[in-house]
Amino acid sequence: MRYIIIYSLFLIFVYSCATVKVAREAGKAIKSIDNTITLSEKEKNIEKKEEKKIIEEKKDREKRNKQQKALLKFSILGKESSQLITLFGKPKLIRESGNTILMRFNNSICIAYAYIAKDDIKQRVKYFEIRDLNGKLISKKSDINYCLETFT
Repeated sequence: MRYIIIYSLFLIFVYSCATVKVAREAGKAIKSIDNTITLSEKEKNIEKKEEKKIIEEKKDREKRNKQQKALLKFSILGKESSQLITLFGKPKLIRESGNTILMRFNNSICIAYAYIAKDDIKQRVKYFEIRDLNGKLISKKSDINYCLETFT
C-alpha cells in the first residue's frame, strides 16, 4: 500500500513537472508571436510613412517641373527629335523603355532630358526636365536659361 501511495505521488510530481515545462514553452511561443505582430505593425507604419514621403516628393517634383517650364525663354515641349538635336547637339544617351524614348543631352553645367512617346510618328517631346550635374531639378530662371544657352 505504501508503494502505491509513494508511486502515485511520484507520478503526480513527474507529470506536474512536465506540465510546467509545456506551460513555459507555450508562454515563450505566445511572447514570440506577440513580438512578431508588434514588429509587423511597426513595419506597416514605417511603410506608410515612406509611401507618404514618396508621394510628397513626387508632388514637389511635379510642382518644380511646372515652374521650370514657365521660366523657359522658349518651349521644348512639342519639338521634334530632329529639332532637339539642332538645339542641343547629339544626345549622349537614347534609351527606349516601354512606350517612351528618353534622350539625354549633357554639357559641363547641366543635363537636359526629353521624353518622347514611341508611338508618335513625328517624335515630339511630351515631357522634359533640366537638371544640374548632381541630378537636382534647376528651378531658377537665370540658371535654366543659362544652361540652355550653353548647349548652343
